[in-house]
Amino acid sequence: MLNYWKCPHCEDMQTFTGLCRDCTVYDESHNIVEPVRRIKVDETGNKIISTPKRFESQNMAQLKQQFINQRSKKPTKKQLAKMEKEKELLKELESIKEKPNQEGIIEIGESALEEE
Repeated sequence: MLNYWKCPHCEDMQTFTGLCRDCTVYDESHNIVEPVRRIKVDETGNKIISTPKRFESQNMAQLKQQFINQRSKKPTKKQLAKMEKEKELLKELESIKEKPNQEGIIEIGESALEEE
């Protein structure tokens, strides 16, 4: 895809940017007095208006995290199984917390004193 540039005065289209030689005014010593810069256009001559891309800080943080996630190693099957086990254990702990005994004490595991 080529970029096109057009003079706003004489509408001469070129494939390069810069000043229009015909419309720019020069003095006797060939110094530029009034420059006429070409504008960026599409193939048909319509002006291209570019909007700057602005990201909010929260959006940038999300993009950064996505980039890190894409570049990081994926967990192995063993690691996934270990993570699932940990999730199940956390769910069991949540259920234990909700069921204290009559004295209001939460018992975790077996007591060594009861076996004697």
